Amino acid sequence: IFDGICLTTNSHSVYVFALGLAIYETNAIYREQYQKYCNLEDEHAAAAHFLQFWGLSALFHDIGYPFELPFEQVASYFEVGGKKREDYPFVAYQDMSKFIQIDSKVQEELQKLYGRKFVTTDSLFACLLADKLSQRYPAATEEKMLHVLEKKPSQPNKFGCFMDHAYFSATVLFKKLFEEMQCSMKKEHLDALTAILMHNSLYKFSIAFYKEEGTIPFKPDAELNPL
Repeated sequence: IFDGICLTTNSHSVYVFALGLAIYETNAIYREQYQKYCNLEDEHAAAAHFLQFWGLSALFHDIGYPFELPFEQVASYFEVGGKKREDYPFVAYQDMSKFIQIDSKVQEELQKLYGRKFVTTDSLFACLLADKLSQRYPAATEEKMLHVLEKKPSQPNKFGCFMDHAYFSATVLFKKLFEEMQCSMKKEHLDALTAILMHNSLYKFSIAFYKEEGTIPFKPDAELNPL
C-alpha cells in the first residue's frame, strides 16, 4: 500500500530494517522492553507488532532526502580550497505553513488520542518528543523542541549549515499516511514518526548535545520509545 513512497526506499533502508529484525531476534532484553512498552504479553503478537512499526520506521526513515540533496549540492559547489559552507549562499525552505498544516479530520483523530488539539506537525512532534524525553533530557521541553523544529527548514545556518532530511521524512510520511491514504491512526504510528524525526541530527545536536560533557546515552527502555 505504500507504492507512492516505496520508490524512494533504497538498499540502506532495507539493511537498517534487517538489522532491527536481527536485534529483536537475538536480544532478549530489547524484546522484553519492547513488550513492556507496548503492553503486549504474547511473544508472537509482539513480534508482529515490531515487524509492522519497525518496518514503518526503518523503510521510510530517509524519504525526506529530496529536501536535503539540493541543499548539499549548493553547499558542495562552494566547498573547494578550504572554503566553509557557512560563508556562502545556501538553500532554505520558506512558507512552510501549508506543508505542516494538519487536516481538520486528522486534527480530530489526534484530539481523540491525546486530548488536545494540534494544528501543525511541528506542534505535534514537539509535544511527542517532550512527553517521552523531557524527564531525562532538560533540553527536550515542548517549547524548546517547537522552537527547533520551526527553524529546521528555514534556518539551516542555525544547525551547522546542514539540512535535516529526518524532519522532512517524518513530516512527509505523516501527510502520506493520514491525509492522503487516510490510514487509521494509532499511537504506535506516531512513535515510528518520532523515531524517524530523531534519527539524523535532532537528537545529537538539539536534545543530547552529544559532543558536550555529561551526555546521557539513549537507552531503548520501556519509558522511552524503543523504536
